[in-house]
Amino acid sequence: MKAIDRDAFNAGQVLISEMTKATYEDGTNILVVYKEEEMAKAQKRLEDKSVDLIVEIPKNFSKTLMDFKEGKRPTPVVVKTYGDPANAKYIMAAAWCDSITYHYAASLTGQESPLELQAESISRTKSLSDFTLYVPALLALALMMLMFTAAATIIREKDKGTIIRLRISNMTTLEWLSAVSVAQIIIGLLAMGLTYPTAISLGYKSSGSLIAVMVVGILSSLSIIAISLVVAALLRSVFDLMTIGCFPFFILMFFSGGMFP
Repeated sequence: MKAIDRDAFNAGQVLISEMTKATYEDGTNILVVYKEEEMAKAQKRLEDKSVDLIVEIPKNFSKTLMDFKEGKRPTPVVVKTYGDPANAKYIMAAAWCDSITYHYAASLTGQESPLELQAESISRTKSLSDFTLYVPALLALALMMLMFTAAATIIREKDKGTIIRLRISNMTTLEWLSAVSVAQIIIGLLAMGLTYPTAISLGYKSSGSLIAVMVVGILSSLSIIAISLVVAALLRSVFDLMTIGCFPFFILMFFSGGMFP
């Protein structure tokens, strides 16, 4: 978020500092605050979605709070926020910003609110970090790489002409595809076996069953192999796979959540 401090004294700076100090249970900052001098620059950043919220602290912010502290009844000061209501991050940032502003004003003036809002979650799970949310997408991405290895295995047989020998032999289509699928499933499990422990070593904490992860991995590998058969049927060489094959790979990334976890 962008903070524009027009306050004549230091209450605006202290408020921005309080917003910066707000953290989740794991210590991650709730609001990432950047100071800005000009509203036009801040609005431009808001339009290109590089920031989600603009907070404008007025010039008489400190004076109004001091007047309330001394028992006077001045006109309430207006702290403006700007953002796109269609942006979910704006809604959350504005809610946190309003809450921190109210608490800061109450603590500075010594006038506590007559009511207290308390929210309780029905879920027992703690808030998840960004890295924790990325790990399932990374596991899916590790399996999606099978599209290249599985398709390359099939295309190589066509490219080298060995597919003709296989057709002449007593090997059935089911046997050949089963052998290819088993080999690719093993590669997929090895890929997950490298990705999963790496994520755990970097701080990922799993609350699910490892067996369930393996079952889902096997089923996902079969799905990727099926897509690889379609891709291999339309391409002639491994070079075509490395160029044209990137398009179905990016489609898989997009719709699986691997690109936007």
